Amino acid sequence: MHWVEWVFSGVGVAIVAGALGLIFRGGRGRRKNSDAARSNGSVNAESKTIGDRSVGIQANGNVTVQVGLTVREVRELTRELLDSNFPKLRDDAMAAARENVSEFLRLFEPALARRLPSINQERLRDPDIQFTLNDAVMASARRGRDANADLLIELVLARMNDPGPQASLMSLACAEAVRVVPRLLREHIDYLALVGLFHWGPVGHLTHDIRELDGIARPYLPLVENINIESGWHEAYLQSLGCLTHPPGPSRNVGRSLLQSYPGLQIHSPDELMRCIRNQTEAFREVLDAYVALQMDDVELTLTGDVIAHARLDQVAPGSLDFLDFCLGAVP
Repeated sequence: MHWVEWVFSGVGVAIVAGALGLIFRGGRGRRKNSDAARSNGSVNAESKTIGDRSVGIQANGNVTVQVGLTVREVRELTRELLDSNFPKLRDDAMAAARENVSEFLRLFEPALARRLPSINQERLRDPDIQFTLNDAVMASARRGRDANADLLIELVLARMNDPGPQASLMSLACAEAVRVVPRLLREHIDYLALVGLFHWGPVGHLTHDIRELDGIARPYLPLVENINIESGWHEAYLQSLGCLTHPPGPSRNVGRSLLQSYPGLQIHSPDELMRCIRNQTEAFREVLDAYVALQMDDVELTLTGDVIAHARLDQVAPGSLDFLDFCLGAVP
């Protein structure tokens, strides 16, 4: 397989080249017959340069060509990047930065393997994609867990997807989200996800029993556990980062939206539905109460906020709202 030639050096490039190289080459061991031939001295290989950055190889036996970087080489390049970018750090801070990048790599490799069928290798030729990956890695080196590396990885991989109807716009939105996410606390991310959950309409289907709402809401309980409902600074801070707006005009009405989302409940007014939810549900009531207490009917997510919210919801309830489909334009 012909592999892309990297344009820039850096740990981001090293991680992608190394991880993809390990996965795409289909096996970590060398061919046994090649090893045997080499040990018996039956392979007489000759390397000859045939052009700019091209090498011709002649041999009387099998030749194994390794594509991509080994894990050891990735780690060495990672250390070199840190040494060059953080020359003035104290030893303990340097060690922490290296550990943070190692954690990023530990999360990156399985995520990459999971998204592999949808990744377009040609996108890796784009220096903008490589810069986005380096942004994510450097943010993780600086802030560790506070950089929200798991979310950064999903955003980076989304930029590598095959093109969809809105690919260019969504790719730019993901790049902007990569710059914003390290500046958010986890509760800010959960705030955006909670707004999106109710603005897009809660997922799931009901028959006629309102208590089924608890099953729909239960995966989203971690969102409200992290949010300080008494804080009034979420909205202002998220507005300053371009994640949401406070538009003029009439606000949304969550009761009316829920009534439209679940017509099978046979309830005839938003107020009646809200009373039934508070009297007959637990998990859904807890999620809804947080939404109402934070007055989320009054705000709207920007495209950057949409991207972050979708990525987070796909984490807390996998399969309910696919982030990849959203980035490809399949989810409104």
